[in-house]
Amino acid sequence: MSDLKSRLPKPFPLPTPRLLGVLALASLAFAGGVGILAASGRLDARLASGALVGGLAAIAISAGSIVAFRPWRPRTALAWQSIWMASTAIRLLLTPAVLVSVYFAALLPGGAVLLGGVAGYGLALVVESLVIASAVPRNSPEGG
Repeated sequence: MSDLKSRLPKPFPLPTPRLLGVLALASLAFAGGVGILAASGRLDARLASGALVGGLAAIAISAGSIVAFRPWRPRTALAWQSIWMASTAIRLLLTPAVLVSVYFAALLPGGAVLLGGVAGYGLALVVESLVIASAVPRNSPEGG
């Protein structure tokens, strides 16, 4: 019985400070990129504002979804996989709804809000995936 118990996957928490930290850095990088494009004259101020608001809204939704699935609680790798996929699917549905709401509330250029949101969503998904992927193999019973 103890042999079976030792082979069961061990629960582990995800690195919550790293997850939220990389999203904060992604927000700064996104804002800096939009600022550089605006300062160089490639985006006018109104388009830059729309892209900035859309991108930061998408990154904020990602951060909110991370907090919602409580990464500080220990769970098995299989449970994390399911929770993260569900969180990503919900985020994928929620982000366009928020972007449309932002567009109508702020009356910013719709294309800029949408493209900024897509870029922010993609950036958040990449950095979040990298952190989660680096955390799981270290803790899995198979050793990755």
